Amino acid sequence: MKKMMAILVVVAFVFCFGSEASAFRCNQGKGLVSNGDSKARVRIECGKPDSVEKVKSVTRGRYLGGEDPNTGRSRGGIYAEETLAIEKWYYNCGESDFLYVLTFEGDILIAEETAGRGNGPSRCTF
Repeated sequence: MKKMMAILVVVAFVFCFGSEASAFRCNQGKGLVSNGDSKARVRIECGKPDSVEKVKSVTRGRYLGGEDPNTGRSRGGIYAEETLAIEKWYYNCGESDFLYVLTFEGDILIAEETAGRGNGPSRCTF
């Protein structure tokens, strides 16, 4: 019974705090950005990145309009393609913190990760 209770507590903890695990806390802990945020919001919340790397471009196509409302399948319509740049923004938060990498597809933040320890004094003056 105690083991089951411990498992339930762990599961509840993951659900309560798991969403912030994929978020980048900046502005000395006052700002928070996460997947789905725009570049403009990230710059407002976190300031200018230390560096920006243009990784590649991706082209996506889809049919606009002409979807069957019952099945969601395309019934024709207009085919449109969109090319989006993939960029990585780097925030070096110093040797006592991490180097954070934010990945954007077009204007939208799609991933946040760390790339090891930061270097030198913190440049996270946001």
